Amino acid sequence: MPLRMALASPVLAATTLSCAEAAVQDDAALQRARERMVVDQIQSRGVRDPRVLAAMRSVPRHLFVPRALLADAYADHPLPIGWSQTMTAAFFAATGAQMLRLRQSSLVPTAAGTLEKMS
Repeated sequence: MPLRMALASPVLAATTLSCAEAAVQDDAALQRARERMVVDQIQSRGVRDPRVLAAMRSVPRHLFVPRALLADAYADHPLPIGWSQTMTAAFFAATGAQMLRLRQSSLVPTAAGTLEKMS
């Protein structure tokens, strides 16, 4: 339903706006959880490469886990992501990335099985 139609009804308008506000609050809460993960789990254990830290701050881990595990998306342990696969704990992913000492000219494998240049 277009927003202007929803706004024609006060009840629908309130519902539409409250859903939008909830989404913004959820995004803010997820961003805070991601930042806490970087500071508490990654930086505090010695990962210092600014590109690795920036990457870990930008990856929305919550988009890769089943809805039932959303609350654990930024927890300090691996998470099942389906198909008998797990997502590595953030600290181990960050440590591995830092140890590789990648440069912008480095090629890295992607989940799609291709090689891409670091940016």
